[in-house]
Amino acid sequence: MESKQYTDFLLSIRTLSTGQLRHLGTRVDQQLRQDDVNHALEQRLKKLSRCVHCQSAHIVRWGHNAGLQRFRCKQCSKTFNELTKTPFTRLRNRNKLGTYAQCMVAGKTLRQAAKFCQISLTTSFRWRHHFLAKPEQHKAKQLSGIVEVDETFFRESFKGKRQITHRKPRQRGGGKACDAAPLVPVLLMLDRSEHEADFVLVSDCIAEVHPCMENRIKADSVLCTDGSQLYPNFAKNHKLFHKRILNENMARTLESGTFHIQTVNNYTARLKAWLPRFYGVGTDYLANYLAWWRSTAFEELSTGRDWLNEALSP
Repeated sequence: MESKQYTDFLLSIRTLSTGQLRHLGTRVDQQLRQDDVNHALEQRLKKLSRCVHCQSAHIVRWGHNAGLQRFRCKQCSKTFNELTKTPFTRLRNRNKLGTYAQCMVAGKTLRQAAKFCQISLTTSFRWRHHFLAKPEQHKAKQLSGIVEVDETFFRESFKGKRQITHRKPRQRGGGKACDAAPLVPVLLMLDRSEHEADFVLVSDCIAEVHPCMENRIKADSVLCTDGSQLYPNFAKNHKLFHKRILNENMARTLESGTFHIQTVNNYTARLKAWLPRFYGVGTDYLANYLAWWRSTAFEELSTGRDWLNEALSP
């Protein structure tokens, strides 16, 4: 659009009614979301230099399909497009991805996101976990300095399961069913530089905890834990300086200001205040929600474009 046409358009906005202005705002917002999708696809296209099937560098452009650039590999003769081997392969309604990414930023529930994007509930569920596929892989590979480690627990949940075969269904009412549900342990590891790693465990025992911590804490770091017996042997075997923060029923070892586990405790408290908006999280998907919270808490993915770039990254 030429500058004069753009100026005339801006001046004409003054003459629009309230309903027309709202409609214009909606169309502008939709276009911005579509621009975010196009930008993410452009970024992936720039980084796409090898065959996604055999990793050969001998690829050529092979026309377009459904608005996406296709490629053909000279070595394996297979074709692919910009979305092949991403969570959004064969995706329909691609133009709504930007809007859904904004729902992820806002932390909307499945039904809220489905209504906002005008998609079905099953599509909303599927897209959510497509977006969460990559962040779950981006746990901190190594933590250093003062590293706080603690376990937290969530009620076991089979939300979304059509059949439960290993036990009888619990009767609802009076809170007894919830109280009877076993607890699922989660190991949280956090350093003072906002690097975090979390693991959903089968049980909170040495055989489960130690492999998760192996090769993840840098040598000469300070390990701060509570009074649990899970950590002293690990710290000793890996030559870590270990500070145990014991509770009031034991001899206190808390040193004011420096060594504490308040950072990980605060992280856990905020996590448990954030989760109830989803009205229960199935245990099978708990790791994905932990990844979502990690991205939110540390503002790693703070905009819809960030979520799209992350999901479409090679």
